[in-house]
Amino acid sequence: MKSATFTYTNSTLKILSTSRKSVKFNSWLVILGDAGSGKTFLLDRLLESLEGKKTEGSDYVEDGRGELSNVKKNKTSYIFVQLGKLFSTGRISITQIMRSIIEEILPGQHIPGSATGKQKMLKEALTYAGKTSRKVILLIDNAHYLDQKMLRDLKDIHELSYGELGSLFSIIMFARPEYKFASLLNAPEFDIQTQRVYIQNLPKPDILEFSKQAFGLRFSSGKDGDRAKSLFLTHVYPLNPGGIKALVNRMYLTVNKFDGLVTTDRISQVVNTDMLSTLKKYRISIGEVRKAVATHAGKNLTNDQISKALDEDSSSKKYEIVREQAMNLLREKADNGNLFI
Repeated sequence: MKSATFTYTNSTLKILSTSRKSVKFNSWLVILGDAGSGKTFLLDRLLESLEGKKTEGSDYVEDGRGELSNVKKNKTSYIFVQLGKLFSTGRISITQIMRSIIEEILPGQHIPGSATGKQKMLKEALTYAGKTSRKVILLIDNAHYLDQKMLRDLKDIHELSYGELGSLFSIIMFARPEYKFASLLNAPEFDIQTQRVYIQNLPKPDILEFSKQAFGLRFSSGKDGDRAKSLFLTHVYPLNPGGIKALVNRMYLTVNKFDGLVTTDRISQVVNTDMLSTLKKYRISIGEVRKAVATHAGKNLTNDQISKALDEDSSSKKYEIVREQAMNLLREKADNGNLFI
């Protein structure tokens, strides 16, 4: 498998800037992105940018249940409390989170057993951290697994204040934009307290540039290179770093002695170029493709033009649009569990 070199995009740069502002103002930020969109890379880059150093030298701390890990500290500036990835079957309590924050600010201090005692001590610890010019940042990955009760508990401790100060620490969550979680965030009690940013899909020119910078891909020259780029762009899914990585890895696994040079022949060994047969197999008609092209691309083509675009080897813009819409219809089948592309 080919490992990637992290490559910034316009979207990730904007989100990193927003994240740093959230830390500065002790706000609550939710970063939403699909699988493969680069949430983990963003988390690492955020830690690096705040600490002013690489994350490879980080300390690892784990509680008795193994639910807290990778606690990164720079005592002159920041205290990071990073929760290990949450799981759909896992549970973590607000008392565990309060205890972990307190232990990082006031190591070795006795912590009360009651929830009210912990909350009082948490406020004292956070106030002390503020007076000693340290920012406390709570980082939560896979936050879409949190339920309403846990969000309310987090809201309660995030509202702890001292004097003229508002919140005493920041929360940064990384989550997938799942319907249930999004519905919770849209409730008035959370909507006014959280800020949300989305990791955008990559536009097609950025996909090619990302594949070159992150994975060292090269494309052949001339018409063959144009066709290879067209096939590559058509079959990247989803349109994010994870989708690019999946296609690149398939090439390294499938193409004999693949060296990063993408040609029409090499990518044809990996992707299905017989679009007409694939559409027929999954009972998608030419008429459905024609309607999709008209609806989503604003092009009114005949069935014959659609068939020709799907059957011929061309890198023209019109043919690319038709194949892209056909792939989208096939992916809808994939999302319903009927297809693997």
